Amino acid sequence: MRLALLSALLLFAFAVNAQGLRFENTIVEQVVDPSLDDIPAYVRLLNESDRTMNVRWVREVNDLPAGWESAVCDTNQCYLPRVDSAEFRIVANGNYPIIPHLYPDGTSGEAQMTIRVFEVIDRSNDAVVTFNFPLTSPTRRAFYQGPRLFPNPGHQDFQVMSDEPISVIRLTNMLGTVVREFPGYLPRYDISDLPNGLYLASLIGVDGRIIKTLRYSKRQVMP
Repeated sequence: MRLALLSALLLFAFAVNAQGLRFENTIVEQVVDPSLDDIPAYVRLLNESDRTMNVRWVREVNDLPAGWESAVCDTNQCYLPRVDSAEFRIVANGNYPIIPHLYPDGTSGEAQMTIRVFEVIDRSNDAVVTFNFPLTSPTRRAFYQGPRLFPNPGHQDFQVMSDEPISVIRLTNMLGTVVREFPGYLPRYDISDLPNGLYLASLIGVDGRIIKTLRYSKRQVMP
């Protein structure tokens, strides 16, 4: 009896230790607003084992309208749209973000992509998540519809398009900390020394009011 109980406990402990990769959700939906330059979706990858793993993600684009692009950010950096796979390390019992991005270029449509992550030394230890991007509006942006930043995402600097005069551009991180303030008349705004990540750019008019707050993604460009 004791031997059987001990065996059962050992099997249970082995099963717990054998737990591996898992996404917190296997299906993620992010609605598409074609007026936006960058549409990110978010999911976290969990390592439920007691060891550090070297893993690789692989992107498979199932459906992408003509003219659209997509890219993936992992815990290390963001990659160019042509990069379909990359490796990173995930510590024991750790969790890390996987963030696909869509760039619809003002064109309506819907998209779907799948991301699979597997352990480099054991491809059977894997996790899969599907991202659905349903359409919210069939309207094509054929005319100017307000201020925008470009290029977005970018890694060196950005420019601003606005019909209204801008006195100040205030850049804050996602914690709400102001990291830059620029005068509104510059032709380009240098952010090369800022860490990669998401920022909010508040465009402030000459009367002191905020004309619009735009999301800006800074990421390292990979070859």
